[in-house]
Amino acid sequence: MKLKFGIDQEACFKSGNNYSETTATIDIDPSMLSQEQRDLIAPRLNGDSVVPLTRFGGSYIQDTRYFILADGPNLQDLLDACANNEAEIKNPNDSTVLDASRKLVPLS
Repeated sequence: MKLKFGIDQEACFKSGNNYSETTATIDIDPSMLSQEQRDLIAPRLNGDSVVPLTRFGGSYIQDTRYFILADGPNLQDLLDACANNEAEIKNPNDSTVLDASRKLVPLS
């Protein structure tokens, strides 16, 4: 299964990662992921695109205007981005949670 997500160029540069694209596509076998990992990614899937969740009233919806933003192009980076997004929506007033939504990569 192919998953496409956004890449934070600033984070790549700071970590010395020479990844020059604004998006990444990885090919994964979902059966190789733990149930927890699948549960983290699944609600953010919109076709093959991984998008952030946002609060809307008392529930969470996909923000299909943008890709979720990861610090690099691999699976662990995507999982970290999903975990950060999960923390953002569950703790919207927690100033220790990074707000990756300030840097947006539109779906194209």
